[in-house]
Amino acid sequence: MKLSRSLRLLGISCVGAGLALFLQHRLDAFSDLQALFDGGLATSGSAAMLRSIVGAAAGAVLIWKLEARQKRMALGEAVLLSWFGLFSISYLAAHFGVDGIPVVSFSLTALASTFGLYAARSVFNEDDRLRLAHAFRSYVSPALVDELVANPEALKLESERKELTIFFSDIQNFTSLSEKVPPDELMSILNRYFSGVTEIIFRYGGTLDKFMGDGVMAFWNAPTDSVNHQKLATLAAIDVDAFSREFFKDISARTGLALSTRVGLNTGHVHVGNFGSESRFTYTAVGDEANLAARIEPLNTRYKTLILMANSTAERCVDIPLLFVDEVIVKGRSNAVKLFTPASPVVDESARSVLDQLYKGAFAKYREGNFTAAAVEFESILERFPAFSPAETLRERCRDLMKTPPLSWDGVFRYNEKS
Repeated sequence: MKLSRSLRLLGISCVGAGLALFLQHRLDAFSDLQALFDGGLATSGSAAMLRSIVGAAAGAVLIWKLEARQKRMALGEAVLLSWFGLFSISYLAAHFGVDGIPVVSFSLTALASTFGLYAARSVFNEDDRLRLAHAFRSYVSPALVDELVANPEALKLESERKELTIFFSDIQNFTSLSEKVPPDELMSILNRYFSGVTEIIFRYGGTLDKFMGDGVMAFWNAPTDSVNHQKLATLAAIDVDAFSREFFKDISARTGLALSTRVGLNTGHVHVGNFGSESRFTYTAVGDEANLAARIEPLNTRYKTLILMANSTAERCVDIPLLFVDEVIVKGRSNAVKLFTPASPVVDESARSVLDQLYKGAFAKYREGNFTAAAVEFESILERFPAFSPAETLRERCRDLMKTPPLSWDGVFRYNEKS
């Protein structure tokens, strides 16, 4: 590819040099220079210099014009273009009877202008790479920055509609924590916490969007493509949960607060790219599916879970043990979404299938409107699997619905608040 590119640049420069010669002999503006060229370029230093400048300038114009339209060219095409450029010089020199213009001299002029332009472009490209690395080093892992620098054509900074998996998280009881510890200690805790969460997101190829107070927004499948972004985001969420349990252990013991990280995941099409004002912008994702991920995250408080994901994410995580939780409509939306949570550490793999079967059986009665029977079965599940807290949420919901039966029931619970 590099040889092809070099030959193409050489060919275009040669054509540019030939164009310069043609202009020198055909346009009236160059008539006063004819005497210089009649004497031969070998004896006229001024004419040789002028020819070099005009040839290089013409070649430069052609290079930039053609490069803007065509980024790649096959090796064979580049070779043909190079020969065409050399032939053009020979033909034009012979046709206009310019005896003192050696083809080799003209070719060397074109070659010199080519390498000069190629060197300048290398400098500018390196500068672009440095700007690219600087712009994205806070969003993605160093390894991904290196990949973007090496292959900038894989990057799209302008807004595009694309399927992403969106990650939202926050810290449970953070408000209470901020009231119990001094500000400088709180900042130290947050900085160390964010560093750990960011490392996990980067490890699984995610893009860090922003920190929002104690919250984190990240996404997968941009700026570079990832065929298994749902799975990577889910694994990242599981690792963030494990990291948080260890990170907050001593802080929780010292403050008496139950501190943990709650995560919401959703997969869908959003707009991703640079958004903002003319003076300041950021690389982010916006859209209804991103809003849904943000709505799912606080629902963890309702089910006493730490990770909740939409079916759009769960359906592509077939090799990660998951448990069905509920089917709901969140505030601000009209379509129902099925919610899932990782089975571990609630139950091990041997018990997961049993719990899943029992829970889905109880949920079927709940959807049918048989709240009494469903409440009994959810209670039975809690006795056998006390750590699976969604069963408690559904049991209490069934009891409430028994006391105040709904006028109409389609089996989908509607949240009228954000959390």
